[in-house]
Amino acid sequence: MKNKKKVLFIHNSVPEYRIEFWKLLEKKVELYLLITSKNLEKKIYNLEKNVEDLNIYYLHEKRYLLNMGNLNYDAIILPPDDSFKNYFLSKKILKIASKKNIPCFFWNERWELNNIKKTLIKSTKDFIHRFMIKDISKRCDGLIASGTLSSEFLINLGFSANNIKIAIDSSTSPEVNIPLNFEKKYGILDSDNLILFFGRVIERKGPKVLLEAFDNIQKEDTWLMICGEGDYLESCIDYVKENNIKKVIFTGKIQPYLRAVYYKRADIFVIPSIPLNGVIEAWGLTVNESLEQGTPVIATSTVGASIDLIDDSNGITVSPNSVPELAEAINELLKSRLNEDIVRKSYLKNDVTNMSEQFYKAIFFARK
Repeated sequence: MKNKKKVLFIHNSVPEYRIEFWKLLEKKVELYLLITSKNLEKKIYNLEKNVEDLNIYYLHEKRYLLNMGNLNYDAIILPPDDSFKNYFLSKKILKIASKKNIPCFFWNERWELNNIKKTLIKSTKDFIHRFMIKDISKRCDGLIASGTLSSEFLINLGFSANNIKIAIDSSTSPEVNIPLNFEKKYGILDSDNLILFFGRVIERKGPKVLLEAFDNIQKEDTWLMICGEGDYLESCIDYVKENNIKKVIFTGKIQPYLRAVYYKRADIFVIPSIPLNGVIEAWGLTVNESLEQGTPVIATSTVGASIDLIDDSNGITVSPNSVPELAEAINELLKSRLNEDIVRKSYLKNDVTNMSEQFYKAIFFARK
């Protein structure tokens, strides 16, 4: 593409699940990534990743990018609202961009659950975040929402739906042909059912609810596999031992290059996230990744992706913290055996390529 538009994309980290999106966007624009927290991704995920061909700079190392003379871009994506540092950086960028007539955009993934008990600290944080988002967004040329709930959140803050474009959040798993013998490695026969949990093993992800539900299903020849690490892992392991729950496997961390193999082998993927002290699952990219492999999904209604991605053709949405509902949903999907091709098609409608295209259109074909 000749004469590509130059885009400065400011983000808080370089998580593995965003790399393919950025590489696809880079095919459309001349992309520069400015990262505000160098070690955030390593602290949370610490996964292997390939960042070749991406122009990545770090705020503390490349302050010259913020000088007025170097802000020669056709569009700027401001950083998320997760810190005061990012808030004040956005204000500085907006001031400079205004003088140089550079359009700026705010990408919102946040939404909030109404009528839920919150701690005083969480309520205060939400108030501050809403203030920062509103203050920054009102100065922007356009707003990009990751899905229906994040769009509604912006509308509830007083922004016009006409100024909000949706780029459905998405991710993908690397295409690999790595043989993995689940019987040899885990004792799971090809004829056995496999229920999969994939992600950080922390309390708000709901792994304990899933364990309780698994203990209540008709689980002849059915296994539960929990892939990931986190500060709630030991508690889950202890729960399995104390309740003598059979056929539960804790794999530990699975690197991205193997991720698709696990999704593909699973019969059901479950993301049982719960609202913990008012904190919800803003999206849940594992939903996208499971659908990509043709594996149906059970998600709670407090998973943002459940609104935009899950319907009767590819999964079931259940209430958070409901062991009976989750157990019933697992039994139902084990019996119904949804069509893999139809499940996979539901991902293709909202794949990461589509996300990059929606993002590009939101930046260059949508103005106030």
